[in-house]
Amino acid sequence: LGQSLSGGGDPSLGGGGERMNGFGAEEAARLVGMLDADRDGRVSYRELVTFMLQHLDRQRDKLPGILGALREQLRPLRSARRGLLKRLNDLCDLSDSDRSGRLKPDDLRKTFGAVGLAMSGADVAVAVEALDSVGDGRVPFKVLVEELARDPRADEDDGYGNGEKGAGA
Repeated sequence: LGQSLSGGGDPSLGGGGERMNGFGAEEAARLVGMLDADRDGRVSYRELVTFMLQHLDRQRDKLPGILGALREQLRPLRSARRGLLKRLNDLCDLSDSDRSGRLKPDDLRKTFGAVGLAMSGADVAVAVEALDSVGDGRVPFKVLVEELARDPRADEDDGYGNGEKGAGA
């Protein structure tokens, strides 16, 4: 990446208004502008890695909100919560055809939907980016199920004696 992504005027690098790997000169200049922290017109490996790590951190920052929304969907189901999470885990296991403990994004969304937990495509994409440490585009579903099982508000009483401790769960 020692060369500028815009390619300058060198036609072999896509300069001079030609398209480079699907990027036009304007798109390449915009990309260089986003990645080029020291504004030298080039994107170093360090600048690229820094950008990628910052993007990953932003995605990871969104994950608690997604988990919180899923937990909120579970709140009304307190009496059946443990059973629902066990069923979710079992369905994920069944959907995991290669026994890797990881599901494709669409399979994860469908499996969560099968137990009544809605996950948007955007939420699944955030989960993939935040949790996919292998880089295969799949989600380790046990991590999500375990996080849902750790709902910090599950022990709260809702004022009607329906907290998990109060309900004898």
